[in-house]
Amino acid sequence: MKISITKLDTVSSTQDHAKHLAEGGATEGTVVVARVQDHGRGRLGRRWLSPEGGLWFSLILRPACPPARVAGLTLLAAVSVTEAINAETGVKAGIKWPNDILIGDKKLGGVLTEMTATMNVVDYVVMGIGLNVNVATDKFPHDLLMPATSLQEETSREANLDEILDVCLKNLARDYELFGGHFNDIMSRWKALSLVLGRQVTVSQPGKCISGTAFDVDGDGALLVSDDQGATHVVHAGDLSILR
Repeated sequence: MKISITKLDTVSSTQDHAKHLAEGGATEGTVVVARVQDHGRGRLGRRWLSPEGGLWFSLILRPACPPARVAGLTLLAAVSVTEAINAETGVKAGIKWPNDILIGDKKLGGVLTEMTATMNVVDYVVMGIGLNVNVATDKFPHDLLMPATSLQEETSREANLDEILDVCLKNLARDYELFGGHFNDIMSRWKALSLVLGRQVTVSQPGKCISGTAFDVDGDGALLVSDDQGATHVVHAGDLSILR
């Protein structure tokens, strides 16, 4: 995959800009990076605060796979980016299913994967990455679902945004090549970085809540949770909380 980067100053969101480019035929590997997002968003349409100092970018992909497999790209991206962060900065970040990158119990960033498909054919995927790199998180609201942190706060030094972006994109390009036939390697690395497996969790979904022990992730990226009665729940989406 050949990477082509477009850098912008301020946009509503890199996701929206990348979607517009994808609709116009932009090639796989097109990347949109912004200094600031006015209306960045996360999962379920939630607002994603994106001030200057963070790394906000979206990558266009056109995978030759059925739509059901696209969820696996979220796990792939989380692995690629978390490994890049750990290697470049020396911090110990991990992954909270399905898309959060944490240091300890604080959120460093996340992945948002959005797809356009017809029938059983994927047209394109836009993969958004947001990382609090050189961000003063004391300026964030206190009512966030999860407390935030940044690389600057964790390391007491300012990171080079271009260097972090470069390593993230190299990892993403490398791992994307494994997506078709060697996804087991990605899953093994995801499990090694997981902050969820083996923990007691609750997953909130519309109209119900699933509680139990998260013990595995299947080939489609769904979380497997065993409840107190020994029943296994295959969780494809929801808001996850770690209890202990």
